[in-house]
Amino acid sequence: MDLERNIFSKRAGRSSVHGNRKPEGAVSKSVRAGYRTRLALEFRVPQKKVIVRADLAVRAVHLGNMCVEAHVRERVLQMDYPARPGASATPLEVLLASLAACAVNTLNLVLAKKMGVPIESLEVDGKAQRREEHPTVLTEIELVYHLRGEKLEAEMLERAVRIAEDELCPVLNMLRPGTQIGSTWTIEAHGDEASHAGFSTKPEATPMAH
Repeated sequence: MDLERNIFSKRAGRSSVHGNRKPEGAVSKSVRAGYRTRLALEFRVPQKKVIVRADLAVRAVHLGNMCVEAHVRERVLQMDYPARPGASATPLEVLLASLAACAVNTLNLVLAKKMGVPIESLEVDGKAQRREEHPTVLTEIELVYHLRGEKLEAEMLERAVRIAEDELCPVLNMLRPGTQIGSTWTIEAHGDEASHAGFSTKPEATPMAH
């Protein structure tokens, strides 16, 4: 997968504010003012060829009971079940952590690398609901982004979240067809006071085949 493909040259107005998607072209007026000029220019950055391995391989070793060691290259990740104090993360918790890690990395890529916006801190909380009956799949996931930065602005962040989630994050897009995923975000001012909270839409999950 080439992270520098044409995604950053797309101008489709897919931003949403407080849960409402904007129609095509609705962002064009804002792009012409202030920081938005830089945002518009950013989408014309020359592409660079990035080679990413398409083949992935892991090995899971059963250690007894419900404890497993997952070997990923030179690293070993231990998982356990059920979730309880002092135990290793469950496979579903690792899945949720993978989504949060992928989401925070792609948002940082869009903001810091592509838009050139300095970020003081960037974190994301992930929460999920699961079915009570088997298979106990995750049915709903909520991501909450927490950002701090003097030059961060609401519309800029909303646009960045949409690009990161809709066109970059592979884990989110892999889960989205079968799981309802929504996100919110806050820009924190100095003194830990939330200066703005934004809401992005929750795509309708595609029913899984049985």
